[in-house]
Amino acid sequence: MGTQPAPVNETDSYVVWAGPINQDNVQKFFQGLANVAAGGTQHIHLMLHSMGGYVSDGIALYNFFRALPTELTVYNAGACYSAAVLAYLGANKRRTSASAAFML
Repeated sequence: MGTQPAPVNETDSYVVWAGPINQDNVQKFFQGLANVAAGGTQHIHLMLHSMGGYVSDGIALYNFFRALPTELTVYNAGACYSAAVLAYLGANKRRTSASAAFML
């Protein structure tokens, strides 16, 4: 007897950001999330783990998250430092694990 996997909502997408916040990564991320949103996704779940990076790029992510036409939940499952905190605050829903860290 096997177990059945939990049903997955087809309108949800799951994305991971693990790395520095810099211009190259932000531009790639913009394109990726735009493609996800255009594909019919209604809710994006983003696990964010970053030691930070450039403040201007963190602000760009914040503004992008605020302007997304889809619902966005950002999860801090490890560390959000420096510019990553700015991005984290841009989501309209935010979650964190008990062992997660924030640093400014």
